[in-house]
Amino acid sequence: MLACAPSSMLGGMRSKKGVLRMSFLIWPGALISLIGVIGLGWCIRLAAKARKEQLDKTEMTARLQKLVALNMGALAVSAIGLMMVVIGVLLG
Repeated sequence: MLACAPSSMLGGMRSKKGVLRMSFLIWPGALISLIGVIGLGWCIRLAAKARKEQLDKTEMTARLQKLVALNMGALAVSAIGLMMVVIGVLLG
């Protein structure tokens, strides 16, 4: 519970009992999760494109190493969005 924030700053985020509601996290979390899933799809598309080009082993390894970083970033963004949705549902 936010004890230091004045109620005027929180607007309608408090319920009648004065408890902070976290339901405002659901839709932004879903949007962030969707952005992460789109990033994962983009990584899959880039990997399929690299495979189709039939590069030699060193070029393929270099390209896939770059894709691993993008893939992990997209997965992290998606997981953060999912965490926001879960927190919003459980505490909303």
